[in-house]
Amino acid sequence: MFKKKKKDTQLTPWAAYQAKQAKSKKSWRDIIRIHQAGNGHTPQKNVKENSNSNTNSVMSRLTANVKEFKLGRISWIVIGSIALILVLVGVFLLTPISRIQKVTVSGNKRVDSVQIVQKSNLEKNQFIFNLGLKKADIQKRVKKSNSDLKTVVVQKQKHNAVNIKVTENAVMGFVIRNGKYYTIRQDGNVIAVHNTQPNGKFPVFRNFTNDSQIKDFLSKYSTLPNEVQDSISEVDFAPTKITPTKLKFYMDDGNQVLAVMRTFATKMKYYPGISASMKKKGIVDLEVGAFSYPYSMESEENELGATNVIDKGNTKNQIDSGLAKKKTKAKPKTNELKKTKKKTKKENDLAPTN
Repeated sequence: MFKKKKKDTQLTPWAAYQAKQAKSKKSWRDIIRIHQAGNGHTPQKNVKENSNSNTNSVMSRLTANVKEFKLGRISWIVIGSIALILVLVGVFLLTPISRIQKVTVSGNKRVDSVQIVQKSNLEKNQFIFNLGLKKADIQKRVKKSNSDLKTVVVQKQKHNAVNIKVTENAVMGFVIRNGKYYTIRQDGNVIAVHNTQPNGKFPVFRNFTNDSQIKDFLSKYSTLPNEVQDSISEVDFAPTKITPTKLKFYMDDGNQVLAVMRTFATKMKYYPGISASMKKKGIVDLEVGAFSYPYSMESEENELGATNVIDKGNTKNQIDSGLAKKKTKAKPKTNELKKTKKKTKKENDLAPTN
């Protein structure tokens, strides 16, 4: 039914060569397709698809290269920044601006500044950044070291200076309660522990009858210079009708100071100069103005006052006795006058009448 095709005529040598090359190309294409199929790639169907694929691959490679460049640039920036920070930190640590230059104390009067600095453990040339980490511990340690300290605040100031600001509530002296001596603090609080005798380190405050008096006195007394406070052995509250807030200060050098509650704090600071100018021990009167006189003058005034009283009494007695003598002498003259009148009357009666 079907006719068989005739065999191709015999080819020329050139045609045979062309046919052989076509077969070899076809075989290589088949091998590439098989290889791509084995690797999960779809075979390229035409030249257009092949060119698109090449373009996409080039773009993907360029994008990948750009991303790698950006990542590399960012990493170098990060590494450079870290290195710069480390260099700056190193320079900072090596310069004086990273260290404490000075430690000072303010607000203290009775508590020694050297003791406060020692308890704080702060020193010159310590790293300043440690202060922020240890500030709370420093404040707590310094306050605990001395019962006369009420508050402690550590402050950083200009030029890397550190100031320790304190508020004191120091012991001012002794008050007497039921024959026992109790120490009293600056705010007027009395410490429960008592002594049978004062230890001589603090003065004794006598005759302050209520808390308001002693607190008012201590608020002013605490402002006196330490030199003056340390020279006082006793303070007596000695009111009078003329001076209801009179105070008597008995000094360690043997002098006595008279003052009033309102002005003693401002006037007592001049006591060292006044006492230095006194040639003899005596009294410094600061009640009105400021003047001093020796005890001998006071005793002379007392003796003179007593003499004046005696003289006035004697004068009065002399005057009274003189008047009495005059009255006594006047009585005889009156009697004589009466006798003379009687005699004259008798003579008139006895005389003859004409």
